[in-house]
Amino acid sequence: KVIITGTNELKFEKLEKKFLGSQLEKVHFMSFDLSDINQYEDKVTEAEKIFGKLDILVNAAGVHTENVDFFTVTDKEYDRVTNINIKAVFFLSQVVSSYFIKNEIHGHILFISSSRGNEPAWSPYGISKWGLNGLTKGLAMKLLPYGIIVNAIAPGVVATELLGYNEGETIYSEENSLNRMAVPEEIAVYAKYLVSDLGNMVVGETINISGGRGIFTIK
Repeated sequence: KVIITGTNELKFEKLEKKFLGSQLEKVHFMSFDLSDINQYEDKVTEAEKIFGKLDILVNAAGVHTENVDFFTVTDKEYDRVTNINIKAVFFLSQVVSSYFIKNEIHGHILFISSSRGNEPAWSPYGISKWGLNGLTKGLAMKLLPYGIIVNAIAPGVVATELLGYNEGETIYSEENSLNRMAVPEEIAVYAKYLVSDLGNMVVGETINISGGRGIFTIK
């Protein structure tokens, strides 16, 4: 049972068409603006009421900075990116893990990082992913005594609308040594594993799914 959150109601409508019949009973869409930290506790309470309990948090929201240079990044742009990519993750994890502990739930928290988190960073995006990788290890250590498992996955280029990919186009890419983008289904397999009890022995890790980018290839 999954609650999909976001700020774009049109995307909710588009996604809803993909789930038919009984599947719709297991999927719920909830408007959630991560830029407003003050609403986090209310949103967690709202989410709990939908299915009766929360035991998994996937921090998948993120924003990117395009066509910027170190010397021209503004403080407004820096805050826009880091407020969503790292500050929101920190405080939402704080609220959700407190909920887990209060209700004695041995839950899972999964962060969606990036292969950029292994590369030299000067952009707000790269810096935020370095921070996210560190937060993964720190929260894993902090929350494991409560039975809460924290990990991250770090995709490279993925064939999604975020990167301008449209369905049916080639997934060829020069961004990694495999010369192709990952597809969303590949990422989902790792995510599902890490938030299941099968992944409980993996703690505080950031799993790279990047075709070598950020490991031995820097683009």
